[in-house]
Amino acid sequence: MDLKVQKLGQWKVLVPSVTRLDAYVAEDFKKLLDEALTDGTQNVVVDLSDIVFVDSSALGALVHCRRRLGEPGQMALVGAKEDVSAVLKLTRLDRVFLIADSVEDFCHSTA
Repeated sequence: MDLKVQKLGQWKVLVPSVTRLDAYVAEDFKKLLDEALTDGTQNVVVDLSDIVFVDSSALGALVHCRRRLGEPGQMALVGAKEDVSAVLKLTRLDRVFLIADSVEDFCHSTA
């Protein structure tokens, strides 16, 4: 697994290179998220637009990243497809993370 990283304004955008965030890749995903935060980043966007499936282990990695950011850090999940969005709502993680439709719209609206 790989994680594409780019800077867009005040946000660090992280794009997973897989289509499934599950137990098979969760540990690598968590490690890559941690590495992306080593520079003191406070505002993170995870682009989920290519993700078609998430399980609890991947959600745990996202929650770990959010906790690591602490306050006043912010973390957004963007581009979630219908099935992924349903999991976020079912687990009430849509109340923990900022949620948006696209990276560009979100980053420019918060600039």
